[in-house]
Amino acid sequence: MIDFISKYGYVTGVASYLTPNDTYITQYKNVYQMVWLKSGSVTLSLTHLSKKLKVNDCLFLGKNEMFRLTSNEPYELHYIQFTDEFYCLTDTDHIFLERCSFFNNTEVLNLLNLESQYVHFVNSYLNHLKDLREKEFNEVNTLMAHNTIQRILLFALSLNIEKFEEFNTKRLSPQMRTILSKFTQLIKTHIKKERSVLFYADKLGVPVNLLTTLCKEVYGITPKKFIAMASVNEAKVLLKHTGLSIKEIAYELNFEESSNFVRFFKTAAGMAPAQYREHVNEFTAF
Repeated sequence: MIDFISKYGYVTGVASYLTPNDTYITQYKNVYQMVWLKSGSVTLSLTHLSKKLKVNDCLFLGKNEMFRLTSNEPYELHYIQFTDEFYCLTDTDHIFLERCSFFNNTEVLNLLNLESQYVHFVNSYLNHLKDLREKEFNEVNTLMAHNTIQRILLFALSLNIEKFEEFNTKRLSPQMRTILSKFTQLIKTHIKKERSVLFYADKLGVPVNLLTTLCKEVYGITPKKFIAMASVNEAKVLLKHTGLSIKEIAYELNFEESSNFVRFFKTAAGMAPAQYREHVNEFTAF
């Protein structure tokens, strides 16, 4: 991953088959990503799992999710990447992005399939974004691009409204939404220093068992696992984008011993930190 430097605030394009192991899309730090497989098939490998995408699958990825694309056949994959600064023009935008659940990297919601009759809508939105990138950069075109991406998100939401209604109403009462929203915000603030479930439960003023029940019900994982994933993501950013040693990164993330950090990272990511740093460029798969 590299820093995203663009006056436009978003990128859109097409990735296609080059060789069985080479399809390149530049992956940036701190961008939201949407990919749509228009034709063919491809395996998208994250650092902790793989997803086999089929035609008209749309996958939504949160910030700092690196991946690799592999295939043995021709395919066409469209993508959009955008930043908080680009999308969040108002408080309402920020709230929508936070609550729409597309980018929480949960198995429940981040993979959708478009029915064939709706493909032309998404295709037209993507073409419009591409056209806007080729026009003069100004406030009007930026706002049009923002509105187009918002339409894509709303369109995807509307096509899967039953899934989202179940997720947001049957499984999420207002109290549950508040607790989980605060939980994710607390993790963003404290993850470099705190990995204890008890710490976050105390901050929220709820019992550990309630927080565990909510996380398992909504995300399908325990809060301990959720916290570990966030901590590993922080470690990945430091491994990729800094020259800090493994020992220094362990200290930065509040591990008493670097050996503890290595074991923690290997358990969560499936490889040692040094291996990850050595091979991380292989996941630059755009």
